[in-house]
Amino acid sequence: MQNKIKHSKIRNSGLLFEFLLRQITLDVLNKNTTSKAVEMIKENFNETTELGKELALYNILLSKKFSDDKRAEFFINEVLQQRQKLNNSKLRRERYNLIKSCKESYDTSKLFLVKQNDNEIQYVIGEQNKIYPLMSGHNTICAATAVLECGVVSMNEPITKFIMEAPAGPIEITAQCENGKAKSIALKNAPSFVEYLDIVVDVPHGNIGKVKLDIAYGGMWYAVVDLSQFDNVKHLNMTLDTNNGANLAKYGEMIKVACREQFPVDHPTEDYPGVDILVFRGKASEDSGAHSRNTVVMSNCELDWNKPETWTAMLDRSPCGTGTCAVMAVMHARGELKVGEQFIHESIVGSKFIGTILEEQLLEGGNGKIAIIPEIKGSACVTQYSEIVIDPEDPFPTGYRVADIW
Repeated sequence: MQNKIKHSKIRNSGLLFEFLLRQITLDVLNKNTTSKAVEMIKENFNETTELGKELALYNILLSKKFSDDKRAEFFINEVLQQRQKLNNSKLRRERYNLIKSCKESYDTSKLFLVKQNDNEIQYVIGEQNKIYPLMSGHNTICAATAVLECGVVSMNEPITKFIMEAPAGPIEITAQCENGKAKSIALKNAPSFVEYLDIVVDVPHGNIGKVKLDIAYGGMWYAVVDLSQFDNVKHLNMTLDTNNGANLAKYGEMIKVACREQFPVDHPTEDYPGVDILVFRGKASEDSGAHSRNTVVMSNCELDWNKPETWTAMLDRSPCGTGTCAVMAVMHARGELKVGEQFIHESIVGSKFIGTILEEQLLEGGNGKIAIIPEIKGSACVTQYSEIVIDPEDPFPTGYRVADIW
């Protein structure tokens, strides 16, 4: 990936200052005693330059904390008023000259890289509805593909191995690589285990009634629901088909929320309580080579039983990595999947993950409970290169929300 320095990427003086600090750190680590970034900072960020004045305002914003939004908004407006007093023509000229110096002095495609070392990456997973899971399989496969194909991690063909540090802990990555592409990613997941088998949840609305399901952890807490129990419940139309996406999302969300309310769960060592995702299981499509077909229901708002407009959700188009691990844990607990056996999981759109139970182990803090260590293998494609910027003159620097379902 070639990161070109554009005006939008470094329009904020604070960000540019931080990037130069990173370069100084890299120069020190590389034992470069004459870091040009030091001189750039001294020359461009001082009390006589507009860049220095803007940086001071930036640091003020970062250092202040407020107990309520009204005080924060007032302070931000005051800082923005001070920002308007700067000489914008001079500021643009200083910034242009600094950008030019950066281009002449450094490989700007590497100026913005941040990593621990060449085989270790730290990342945070953010999903819809303000969910920050401890682990996500398909997000990890996507992130691993991106850092390899964009040069953040050095690619070695045919196999590249490295560590991705998720909130759940270190995830071992094994990538099959060919001609600069990550053809497949295999990840060794955190321990996965079953909390409940064959429990019955009573869904209070939607004419759903009682639903039998399992609760398992695969990096997130899952309600695992076998769709065959709805084969004769025609009014729900719960067949595992893309044309039934709206019904699957709606009823899946309702089942999941009822499950969370009626069967609270918590991880023995992590602060991650409550079922927050659901997987519907069904028969694999013909000639797919898969053992099972699924769709995963994810929240896009907070369900309110008194507001039917909130009885909605979205479906994962991947087979779901942590969901596959949860299903494998259930199958292992039932004696349907053994250590070393493969499990091919097909999504509602036909994509596939290959799961394998690598080993069993005692779950830490689990009072003798057995967990599995699963491996998930899949592939991803880089589809977009984008930039996210913060404009200091943006009237909504912290964003905004409208009282709709989002």
